[in-house]
Amino acid sequence: MMWKPELDIPIDRKSFSILLLFALLFASISFVNHYNFRTDALDLGAYVNATYDYSHGKWNDSSSFLEHPANFLSDHFDLLVILFSPLSWLFKDWTLLLLQWLAILAGAIGVYRYFIFRQTSIAFARSAMLFYLLQFGIYGALSFNYHSSVVAAVLVPFLFVAVEQQRQKSFFGILLLILLAKESMSLWMFFVLTGLWWIYRVHPWRKLIVLSALVSLGWFYCVTSVIMPALSEGGRLTQFKFSILGERLVDVWSAVFHHPKALIDALFENHLGAAGISGVKAEFIVLFLLSGAGVLLARPIFIWMVVPIFLMKMWSDRTLLWGINYHYNIEFVPILAIGVFSILQDVTFDKMRRRVVICCLLLAAAVSVRCMDHTAVWVRRENIRVYQPKHWQSLTNRNAVKQAMKLLPSDATIAVQSCLQPHVAWRDNAYLFPVVKEATYVFLSPATDTYPLIREDFDRAKDSLLSSGKWNTIVNRDGILLLERSDKQ
Repeated sequence: MMWKPELDIPIDRKSFSILLLFALLFASISFVNHYNFRTDALDLGAYVNATYDYSHGKWNDSSSFLEHPANFLSDHFDLLVILFSPLSWLFKDWTLLLLQWLAILAGAIGVYRYFIFRQTSIAFARSAMLFYLLQFGIYGALSFNYHSSVVAAVLVPFLFVAVEQQRQKSFFGILLLILLAKESMSLWMFFVLTGLWWIYRVHPWRKLIVLSALVSLGWFYCVTSVIMPALSEGGRLTQFKFSILGERLVDVWSAVFHHPKALIDALFENHLGAAGISGVKAEFIVLFLLSGAGVLLARPIFIWMVVPIFLMKMWSDRTLLWGINYHYNIEFVPILAIGVFSILQDVTFDKMRRRVVICCLLLAAAVSVRCMDHTAVWVRRENIRVYQPKHWQSLTNRNAVKQAMKLLPSDATIAVQSCLQPHVAWRDNAYLFPVVKEATYVFLSPATDTYPLIREDFDRAKDSLLSSGKWNTIVNRDGILLLERSDKQ
């Protein structure tokens, strides 16, 4: 469909009001969590430390979370952070959270504009936008720190807009940003773009879309098979954690051909036999279907677009990926919004379409609320339940932390607890305690979460420092402990 200038209208007042309401809601999750020290060294602290290095013209060595240095890009090939890093001079540790928040809201506008350009009513486009904003994948992502995959995923609606309008520069610009975000995004883009080719198979761009899909697949191979192994210790892809598929990326095809039944079973079962996580995969599948995936069965090409994300979730050795929490579901959000409402757009009976739209919106909202309250998988509920007092409270004394932070020289090397690290990681070295190395300061909040140590090991490491005679206590009050090395140079 050719772009029609008269359709290039700004978002209407009612839709803008809805967007503003959700902007406040999303801010009350992400920004309040950071303000209340509920963001972590992984992943926000690591990313903040990376923005410091990149903004100073250096590679990041992952020392903020690894004891032995390794290029940050060997863990995730994330070039978006390099692109964003100059902004960190202005917003420091808030930079990436602000960008993630803005990107999610922009994705809603992308969904709205896509359906406007497809000549639907404004009310229908508004409903599609609202459906996107209600998806549980957004709330999980906002409750957990920052990740560039979130920014990349919510740009996908603009790929659809660019194809619909035949705006080549926009198409390549958005695709480039997505490919820069993370190594797995390029594999996902192959599926998204081949799905786009099918939808627009009589489009003048059909060859261009196929070529872009092949380039994305080639980039995935280049990054995961050449660049990342070259950057990592031992020459291996460290993020390949799929024992059911083999030890290396090249083993995948062998597993597919020789053990298909085991792979299919693993989509629904606890294939690792890990204790305490029964029903996690089943819960995700049910909620995913209720959130709109059930409607996509009417047009399987949209299911095709999320195949790699679904497989990577269910076959992963990291059980945290299996469920509904954190940012591991964000890629489903734009495909659900565009797919479900593209199907509903073709319903010819207006009254039936309105009823189905209302049903989809109510189900999406109900699933998101359930994900905040009753889940099979462990969820940090204080991070996401904006309607309860605990969300607005902090276990850490904010004033005490701020006063202690003023005592930390900006160029000092520090060892810091996970919940505090994102706030002080915009520096050359901010190690995740118990890694201390040559740090001249240790900054702790002992009463809060002791990740990556269990409580007993954390107390043992802390007491060892206090009894060593090598550290002076600068602050020890209001739940804050700040130590300075007594023999620092």
